[in-house]
Amino acid sequence: MFFQLVLIFAPIEIFFGKLFPLKGYRKKEIILSINFIILTFFLNTYFDPMRDSIFAQAHSLRSLALSPELSKNIVLIFLFSEFFYYWSHRLLHSSNLLWTFGHCMHHSIRRINIINGSRVGLISIFGNFTLVIICLILAGFDPEYSVIVFGTAFSVQGITMHLAFKKRMKYIELILFTPRTHSLHHAKNSNCNFGGYLNIFDRLFGTFENDLKDRRCGLKNQLRTINPLKAASAELLILLKNTQMKSGYFCKLKYIFWH
Repeated sequence: MFFQLVLIFAPIEIFFGKLFPLKGYRKKEIILSINFIILTFFLNTYFDPMRDSIFAQAHSLRSLALSPELSKNIVLIFLFSEFFYYWSHRLLHSSNLLWTFGHCMHHSIRRINIINGSRVGLISIFGNFTLVIICLILAGFDPEYSVIVFGTAFSVQGITMHLAFKKRMKYIELILFTPRTHSLHHAKNSNCNFGGYLNIFDRLFGTFENDLKDRRCGLKNQLRTINPLKAASAELLILLKNTQMKSGYFCKLKYIFWH
């Protein structure tokens, strides 16, 4: 669903960008993002059955059981998914392994727009979607409803939060994230704004930022290629190199799984 939405809304954003000049589109970066979309589409087709088996395993292991009415309550699923998304997103930023395979490519974008925002982790089973669905299932929610509700919300969020328009929305930003406040999450040296739609959990746990002096986006070791495999392997090589430099197996394992 996410890739279909990208195909629909990216041309619209580009059209309005012609009317109201945007700084978000650069040819080389767009080509890399499109290459990523194509590659991840085929990779995820292969890994999706594995992800489905993980969901089935989570369902068989869960100890909580909600009533049929509560387990299929759309509002409850959405609210719990926001809570789980906040923590799963923080986990992706805290684990070097999950960061490398599931999230760093999304943060490699230097200019935020719909097409670049669709540049996600190569292997979906390491991403936010998988982690949140597992948490929802273990919390007692219906697996099918969880996938539908969060899958839809996650896809729409991926589009709306990466629009190239970054105007301040004073009152909306009291409760919700906007493209402007989400762009702060993409800043190179930031550690903030992990939520999906609601910013209440960031405010509650002290990770909300309303502005930053340095808003430059991208990775510290910025990509200089349009080859998605070369781009993805760059962070993996950094992970392997840094792991090798650690002394002792315990330190190596600690570095792989945690910052």
